[in-house]
Amino acid sequence: MQAYDFRKLGKEITGLNRWQSELARRLNINVRTVQRWSANGLPDEKASSICAELGVPHLLAKHLDQFPRDEWLISRNADTSRLYITHCRWPRFVARILPIEPTSSDKPYDLSTEPVFKNDYLILCEFTWIDPKNRSNSVLQHWIGEAADEAYKAT
Repeated sequence: MQAYDFRKLGKEITGLNRWQSELARRLNINVRTVQRWSANGLPDEKASSICAELGVPHLLAKHLDQFPRDEWLISRNADTSRLYITHCRWPRFVARILPIEPTSSDKPYDLSTEPVFKNDYLILCEFTWIDPKNRSNSVLQHWIGEAADEAYKAT
């Protein structure tokens, strides 16, 4: 994998500008190794094993520019009026969107299972995490806040 592709992959899957330390943490390796790969690239067989460990298909990682993926999806349940937001990049998750004052038509809903996000406009709850939960609380809060912003824009 070329250095450019590796840098693009790192930024894409972490969603952070300071992606090297986050990637090193996730891979349980020294940040200097990630910095070396960022500068020089890495052999394809190593790139394949890293992509597998991160849950990213290697072919997708090699073609991020050619096949861009949506980051956020807003969807409605087919049988009810439940509204959901899905984050399609790392960390992938699905959360239910509720109005700030849920009505009887919104029931049942679960506000007892963490995390629950509330602001003046909406509630995000019933999070389902698709990627492993090896992330810091600050990273979680960042993405939950981003989800709230995207949900607000879409509703």
